[in-house]
Amino acid sequence: MRATILGNEAQLSPQLISGDDQEAQMSKLGQIFTASWKERLLVAGKIWKAHIGAITADGAITKIVGGGNGTVMDMEQPEMIVGVDAGYYLMLLEADVMVESDCDAPDDFMEILLFGDRTQVPVFVAGTVTTPVNCLDGAGAFPGVCYTAVTTDMADPVLSELFSYRRYETTAVVMAGTAANEDDAIVSVLSMHYEPQIPSILAGPCSIVLLFDGTVATNGIATLTFAAVPSTWFPVA
Repeated sequence: MRATILGNEAQLSPQLISGDDQEAQMSKLGQIFTASWKERLLVAGKIWKAHIGAITADGAITKIVGGGNGTVMDMEQPEMIVGVDAGYYLMLLEADVMVESDCDAPDDFMEILLFGDRTQVPVFVAGTVTTPVNCLDGAGAFPGVCYTAVTTDMADPVLSELFSYRRYETTAVVMAGTAANEDDAIVSVLSMHYEPQIPSILAGPCSIVLLFDGTVATNGIATLTFAAVPSTWFPVA
């Protein structure tokens, strides 16, 4: 006896399901969607990545300086801010951040702050307009905004939800040196990897905000992975 499974192919435009009896959902490759919701969002073209920092032709890594010239965690000048308007939900799925600075004196520090703003979408002032890359190559454009290396004060983001925070602080001079070479002898590194098992689903207008700073100008490189879907995909009533 041979059994045949019929499914509703809806890879790029998944349909909201209502009622108790429904066909199985399938991709154009015949995959039955019994895997995680992340895979469904991925093949539907609803997950994007954005980064700060670059690699030059000769392989050198270029980092950016944190807001406030890297010495102040300036909420108005984030290193990266991603937002969507009303009608969309925004989810931070993963973040990788690495920063470095000269921490060569007691109480020198570096810190990284990653949070969600449930109140507003960012309005561009000055910096870099960044185009997030769809993880399904060739799929749709990000339906929101993304700015990096903001250099002029924008409206203060609101820390509605803390996603992750990292801090490094020296308690003593860890390497002795002469006055001429001491500052160049000590470079400290701080990293953050954030991948929540249960991510928050932020309703637009909303934003995801990344900041870093330190006692001495702090440089960093980072990538954020996030999903954006129409609000009808996750009805709350």
